[in-house]
Amino acid sequence: MLPPRIMPLDRMTHAIEFLTGEVQGLSLAIQALAKAHPDPAALKKHLDEAEQRGLAEFENLSTKSEAPLEGYRFAMDAVQKALVTNSVEGGK
Repeated sequence: MLPPRIMPLDRMTHAIEFLTGEVQGLSLAIQALAKAHPDPAALKKHLDEAEQRGLAEFENLSTKSEAPLEGYRFAMDAVQKALVTNSVEGGK
């Protein structure tokens, strides 16, 4: 027998899809800011430090799924790529 759900399946699906859209929007906004930053090297330094703090926090999670860490790395990689684009273009 399956355990009872906290919320109906259709509501959980909607919540996950909403969260996916929200994260995508935030990711694109952050990438735009990274591309427009006047000092990409300084931003990269701060981003690298924040990324390490974030990775350390994942060690404290008691989840068996790798999905949160995969999502975190995907998002951080997207911002790093935006910074590389800015660095190549010489900042804005």
